Amino acid sequence: MTRFILVFSLLFVGAAVAQKNTPIIFVHGMLASGDTWSNTINQFRAAGYAENELYVLDWNTLSFNRTKAVSQLDSLVKVVRKNTKSKKVNLVGHSAGGAVCTAYISDKKRGKSVEKYVHLASGVLTGALAVPTLNLYSPDDLVTGGKDYPGVENKSIPGLDHYEIATSHASFIVMFEFFNDREFSYGPATERAKTVEAKGRVCTLGENKPEAAATIAIVAIDQETGKPMLETMQTITADAQGNWGPIQLAHDKVYQFHVIPKSGREVVYFRQPLNRDNHYIYLRTLPTGGFTDAILGDLPNNDGEVALSIFSSNKAVISGRDELRVNDFQLTTEELASARKTAIAFFMYDASKDGSGNGEPIQRFTSFPFMSGADKKLATDAETMNVSLNSTRLLIPVIPSSKAISVVVFE
Repeated sequence: MTRFILVFSLLFVGAAVAQKNTPIIFVHGMLASGDTWSNTINQFRAAGYAENELYVLDWNTLSFNRTKAVSQLDSLVKVVRKNTKSKKVNLVGHSAGGAVCTAYISDKKRGKSVEKYVHLASGVLTGALAVPTLNLYSPDDLVTGGKDYPGVENKSIPGLDHYEIATSHASFIVMFEFFNDREFSYGPATERAKTVEAKGRVCTLGENKPEAAATIAIVAIDQETGKPMLETMQTITADAQGNWGPIQLAHDKVYQFHVIPKSGREVVYFRQPLNRDNHYIYLRTLPTGGFTDAILGDLPNNDGEVALSIFSSNKAVISGRDELRVNDFQLTTEELASARKTAIAFFMYDASKDGSGNGEPIQRFTSFPFMSGADKKLATDAETMNVSLNSTRLLIPVIPSSKAISVVVFE
């Protein structure tokens, strides 16, 4: 696994050149991937960072082997320092990624490679680390909570959930000012381009194992009819590390990404229009066996039902604040979308296997944060369906679960 992480990261290093800014490595949390940092990385780029100064570590969050993740981080730090000719790097660790970063820094030899560290909505800091540390948290994070710790700089941002604290503009400003010892200021506004550049990875959920040589068919979806605009079709193949792109997409189109792995179930992603370049579009497949199979192993696989997942990529979906609907059915009930649940992924299918479900919580999801499930059958007797989150609405084709799992992504 170390090998594919290093190769993926090298795509963003390029030739060995002197750096203007200290490179930053971002480390995601449990069940997450490098796309956690898409917003943040784009904001650092807009603030003057080069693409080869910003990196992500994709690690297997389901292995529960922090020693291996720390070793992978050490390898990535060495590669970044060598290829950027930088003496040190900065680290950001979110949630479980904070445990990886603090374990890395706690080793005195490794810690000398780190200039500054942001401990972001993560666990307890039991003692001062050997590098300048910012403890960034929200008192409204109902997963890890948060509090001030002695010996470090502490910053609290009220009103953000556990995932939002990693993706928000407010958090970016705090991190930028901590890393650069100066106040952040906005640059001049730029005119939106007619096309955006998209690239990313295909990997397994939670494990972040690359789907080598997966095929990806990309097509715009007409929002008047919900049908694919076949004249826009592009077909590409992921490389040995799961990386794909770059490709050019229209900024005002809803796109369908049909992922066909070498083995396992196909997955179709629907994404709202991209308003900027995005180099961290992750397309996840389902691993076989293990934790994710135990949670998602009963997704339907038949001609008469849709297997639907909805992913909010930047913050939780919360009852009373948000409204998430599939056709006329609302998923943002207190049972399915309480603030304490901090759900960013919703699943909707006939868990009872008899069509009797009316949206009751699927029991296998009730014990886990971040994921929620509604027991309700989505039949394939219609050609299209509406999926909306607050003011954003997508009209998409109905795909039988025998052909693929359908995933709708909201920014």
